[in-house]
Amino acid sequence: MKRGGRGWRDMAAGKGPVGRDMDTCGSGCNANARAGYRDNGEMTEVSGMEIKVLGTGCKKCRATKEAIREVVEEMGLDVRVDEVTEMSEIMKYNVLTTPGVVIDGKVVSKGKVPDKKEIRGWLQA
Repeated sequence: MKRGGRGWRDMAAGKGPVGRDMDTCGSGCNANARAGYRDNGEMTEVSGMEIKVLGTGCKKCRATKEAIREVVEEMGLDVRVDEVTEMSEIMKYNVLTTPGVVIDGKVVSKGKVPDKKEIRGWLQA
């Protein structure tokens, strides 16, 4: 955001660039609720598992993320899927070949695009 304009002051005051509260994006979603916050600002438990796709954004990494999202949608699960593209973060999981898949902190796949049957097996376990 450029300094001197309305934007940076509004962001510091908890308002978005057009003056809306930052807890809603304007398209009807509630970003705070999705992030695990109640309306009063208290943290809540976010149900469901967390999946991380480790990779630099290559074709195989994108295919892995898309396959996981498709299976999650088919199964109707409450699962958060994140991308980790920073090499220093990827190395923390001891993954040397990407894509890697981490479910709730455990590496379940390295160096290949998993098929949907394999992904279903991880999510049902």
